[in-house]
Amino acid sequence: MGQHTLTTHWLQSPATISRITTQRLSVRRGKSLVSSAALFVSSLFLAGCGGGDPSSSNEAVATSGPTEMQPSHSASYETANNTANSGTVDTTTSYAPTAKMVPPRQNGPSSASAAPANESAFAAQLRGLLEQGDLPSIINETNAALERDPQNTEALVWRAKAYMRQSLGFKAIEDLDAALGIDANCVDAYKERSVVRYAMGLRDEALADLSHAAQLDPNDATIPFATAKFYWDAADLPNATQQLARAIEISPNEGTYYTARAVLYWEQGDAQAAVNDATRAIELVPDDGEAYVVRGRVLVDSGYYEQGIADLTKAIEIDPKQADALEKRGHAYFMLGDREKADADRLAANRARRR
Repeated sequence: MGQHTLTTHWLQSPATISRITTQRLSVRRGKSLVSSAALFVSSLFLAGCGGGDPSSSNEAVATSGPTEMQPSHSASYETANNTANSGTVDTTTSYAPTAKMVPPRQNGPSSASAAPANESAFAAQLRGLLEQGDLPSIINETNAALERDPQNTEALVWRAKAYMRQSLGFKAIEDLDAALGIDANCVDAYKERSVVRYAMGLRDEALADLSHAAQLDPNDATIPFATAKFYWDAADLPNATQQLARAIEISPNEGTYYTARAVLYWEQGDAQAAVNDATRAIELVPDDGEAYVVRGRVLVDSGYYEQGIADLTKAIEIDPKQADALEKRGHAYFMLGDREKADADRLAANRARRR
């Protein structure tokens, strides 16, 4: 099999992330919610001062974008190590989406439900309250801790987390400034303050805080991952890509980072690199439906309809309510002339979005 050249003008209007929760990144066409981005990044930063090891979660990115189709290719496809940035998708070797489901891995970026290995008993208690959404109890517990020890930076940072989720940004900043006044090397205070500043529209100051945190803890992959998210929301895709490369350098087995970078490559017109990264994410996390969605979209929008349908079908098997996958698969069926399957998928996508 040979290589198939791709047109790239369909990539000139990048899609943007619009809905982010603390557990996963999910995308809908054409909107962006910065406050949700800040909340997502905050969910990464739940270790104590001095940083912590990233732990489990399965955030991933999927996106959509304007398309112009090439004729369908029936050839098999494979990512190639040396064809990134070539404007082509290598089809020299076949690979099949992994069929066997595996349990979610336990080494992803940290989230509200994932405790760092070095977490204190106090932080574990507060984390439990945060998972329950009990912000008043977090404030009560941290107030009591600060009455006993006004120099307790951990209590200040956790109270700031609660204040932020109550939209009390200035109170959160006061606590984080106080924590840094006590301990100028409190990594978690810098990380959390970056989130609050970003939510307040202080992008440069937020990035400065993340830069300082990265200097203090260069082995925390969540810092460049968060930095990439901030750059991404500002449409600075080259810097976002660079930061994700750094996150991957630190945590090369974190599938989330490859999925996110795949979307960035796609938005910048490099379909081959996008397929490469999405494939690596699938290798690392075979049950990551979002990685299949990303790779399936790139393939469909590049004219590889049958192969794209295979990936999107796998994503739907993992999550039957995956509306983006249903919609894109319906488009692929339409381009192949199967109107019945196309209409069925579009109806299913509409039903999934109404739920």
